[in-house]
Amino acid sequence: MSLQPVRRIVTGHSPDGKAIIDQDTELTPHLIHTKHLPASNQPARRFTLVWRTESYPAEIQGPWTEYHGKNIPLSTSDGTTVRVVDFPAGRDGIMHRTISIDFGVVLEGEIVLELDDGVRTTMKKGVCKPFVWPARILAFPSTRARF
Repeated sequence: MSLQPVRRIVTGHSPDGKAIIDQDTELTPHLIHTKHLPASNQPARRFTLVWRTESYPAEIQGPWTEYHGKNIPLSTSDGTTVRVVDFPAGRDGIMHRTISIDFGVVLEGEIVLELDDGVRTTMKKGVCKPFVWPARILAFPSTRARF
């Protein structure tokens, strides 16, 4: 199944201070392989890096850095990261812990969240869940999920 690109609209300011659309583009999902997400024979997860800030609070004046398509860590101790993750049906989840607070919003399909103690919760389209890790995300076996 072909994945739809994610449309990203970045606003900014003109030299005279008026609000403008700085960029309106479609971002294509891509593969990421790290020690936490090694290559495998299973259907691939695809990531779309929508936005990244390098500090908190974020610097909002001046130019911004394009991170889409770059391999950055899953989490960092500073700044913010917004990404869309496509989980194919039947893909095994991975147990992992990050140094960030992550927010998962199910955009399509369903996802099963499994905790250390084996408790599972099914998240359906429209559900938002802040995550304090560890947790494992399991793709629901009959559908692809966009998270």
